[in-house]
Amino acid sequence: MLSVEYSDDPGEIKAETKITEYRPLESVTSILDQALTTKELADVIFRTNDSQKVYTNRCILYSQSDILKALFHEKPETPTEIEVNFSKNIVLRALKFCYGKNDIIENFESELKNFADKYGIKELKAICLKSLELRILTCENICDIVSLAFIHEHDILK
Repeated sequence: MLSVEYSDDPGEIKAETKITEYRPLESVTSILDQALTTKELADVIFRTNDSQKVYTNRCILYSQSDILKALFHEKPETPTEIEVNFSKNIVLRALKFCYGKNDIIENFESELKNFADKYGIKELKAICLKSLELRILTCENICDIVSLAFIHEHDILK
C-alpha cells in the first residue's frame, strides 16, 4: 500500500510515503533475466569462442566491473562488441550472476572464476572461490581444485 499526503497550500510541501508491500525478489530477478535474454535495447555483444553472440546491457556491467567500465569509456559507441575466449555457457552464467542470479555457479566455479579474473568482476570471483572452498573433494575434482589453487595462488584451496 502506498499513501501520499499533499497540502492545499502551494508553499508547503508535505508528503508522507508508506510502503507496506515489496516486490518479491523472484519478480525482480525475473525482470532482469528478461532483460538479459532479449536482444532488444542490448548495447553490448559478447562474441564467444564457440562463435555465438550474447547480448547484454552496459548499465548492469558498468556497476560490476572496473575493467568493463573503462572499456565502455574507451568505446562509447553502441553496440560495443567484446570478443571473449569463453563459451556462450560461461558468458551467460557470468552475466546472470551480474543480473542477480546466484544459483548458476555450482560445477562451473573454475571457468567462472577465470572470467571474473579477466573482466574484474570481484564479487563473482569471491563467490567462486568460496564455493570451491566449501566443495567436497572427490577423486574427480581434486586435481582441478589443486591446480586452480596453485595457478592463482589461493592458499585456502591448497
